[in-house]
Amino acid sequence: MITRVGRRVLELGVGLFALLGFAFVPLGKKTALEHVKAIVATGPAKEAGKELLEAGSKLRARVFEAVRRPTAPEKPESLMCAEPAAEELASTAIRESM
Repeated sequence: MITRVGRRVLELGVGLFALLGFAFVPLGKKTALEHVKAIVATGPAKEAGKELLEAGSKLRARVFEAVRRPTAPEKPESLMCAEPAAEELASTAIRESM
């Protein structure tokens, strides 16, 4: 148990150290965080973000609609040719016996 807790603390420390490096260590004239902010501020990135949000909202609507109105699963079509004929023969036999 102590080993597991120690491992988690060590992982948290390494992650924090990496995050601080990302935000404060310069890569040329800017830090990595400033580079990412500059890329995200471009026109194509903004357009891609809008399209991603639009697609996400459409997907969300489809999922909620499917959850609200569950439908009965459709009967899958059989790949065997003999099965429909056998069902038809059985149904006609039942009708004739009545």
